[in-house]
Amino acid sequence: MSAPVNGEHISAVEKCCSEIAQRWPSLVSSDPKNHYYALQQNDIRPKCRFTPLSSADVSSVVRLLNEHNTPFAVRSGGHGVWAGQSNVEGGVVVDLANLRDIQVDLGQSLVKLQPGATWEEVFKVLDPQNITVAAGRVSSVGVGGFLMGGGVSFISYERGFASDSIINYEVVLADGSIVEANANSHPDLYWALKLGSTNYGIVTRFDMTIYPAAPQIWAGAHVYSLAEKEFQRPLLQRWLSYIQNLTVDPKMAGLININGTAQVMALIRIYVEPEASDRSPFSTAPTIADTMAYTTTAPFIKSIEAVCGIDKRVSWFTMTVSATLGIAEELIARTQAQAASLGEKYGAEFYTTLQPINKRWIAASEGSPVHKVLAEKDEDLILVVWYALWDNPAHDTLIDDAVVAFGESAEESARQQGLLNGYVYLNYANQRQKVYERSVSKDNLAKMIGVREKYDKGNVFGRLWRGGYKLPQAS
Repeated sequence: MSAPVNGEHISAVEKCCSEIAQRWPSLVSSDPKNHYYALQQNDIRPKCRFTPLSSADVSSVVRLLNEHNTPFAVRSGGHGVWAGQSNVEGGVVVDLANLRDIQVDLGQSLVKLQPGATWEEVFKVLDPQNITVAAGRVSSVGVGGFLMGGGVSFISYERGFASDSIINYEVVLADGSIVEANANSHPDLYWALKLGSTNYGIVTRFDMTIYPAAPQIWAGAHVYSLAEKEFQRPLLQRWLSYIQNLTVDPKMAGLININGTAQVMALIRIYVEPEASDRSPFSTAPTIADTMAYTTTAPFIKSIEAVCGIDKRVSWFTMTVSATLGIAEELIARTQAQAASLGEKYGAEFYTTLQPINKRWIAASEGSPVHKVLAEKDEDLILVVWYALWDNPAHDTLIDDAVVAFGESAEESARQQGLLNGYVYLNYANQRQKVYERSVSKDNLAKMIGVREKYDKGNVFGRLWRGGYKLPQAS
């Protein structure tokens, strides 16, 4: 049975929403008000929104959605970067905002997280106990969506992706059953969920390894003008040397954010222990601002929020390249040119962020479906993301087309230089990017498809669950 579309599904959706309202009158709403990072998602109007209180509620609603053949989407924190990633026009949104419990088990060295919590809420619990977890780096990002895309954290340089620190998933499958997936129970599903997106089930709890943490971190940013051209190359050379040193000293996270519109470069540094092994500046260039200070994780990730854009329409695109000076310089030059173009035509802002993926990170991700692609050349890599921010809805398609064309041009340049890695980070990807086909080796992709067919024989989630990134159909 195919999923209903447009007018065909109105009756089915209305019946489904009516039945949900009868069962859970206080948990369902037809109020169209949404709360999403990308304002394009706020424009989408579901027929009803259901906010379950338990995994049992999620199980029951999955059975109802299946019974009524009703399109649905799932929202955790609502930080998806394209329209429809966690919302659905005229369908049902299963909003996990009420599932935000955070339970620390020091005896088992784990924390149990429900998907609706934000990472700011998580760190407000962990910071006072001097423990940490492989987590999101922006305060409002939800636990669920972040972890289902793999997740890049401040401790990835030592621990791999955030999903590499998950030891158990509580997950609702397509038939409504609730299972625990871990190394001993449903190990194939456990492996696939590390890059699960919207293919296998609705995860209602993540059990994650916790790690000792210092009472404070040393973190902040050095901000430089891009007009200081003579300082740019030495700074990049120093940053690339730092990437090589991450295998020995993985405690320091160092990201470069280029605001092409304002013509500034921010070197964001986070040392997850208070006494950094090297606190010297990466450049002798004069700084526009220097916010390096002792702090804790919760307020620091709150400060990063503004860098990603607040109350803006957005378009993102990502790629991964070899860590070389030439490609880094090229990416900065491209960013400046694209920012000028988008600013002149649409009044949009344009940014690029460069993040290391070091060899120790890649080794730590050996249990991930993406490991083989990342490890292809045994080299340090740079994870690149571009994003545009704007206000006018009339420019949505024009700017997204421009961002995609820009990203594909940069990819082609890197490919011709032999510097392009296939990995596409799911949480940064544009809707049009082929995440699974690029990021997962052929044998692992076939394995992931087989897991989907085993646990969702009727392709319920493929037909009805809108948003996220979908595995290709079996050939």
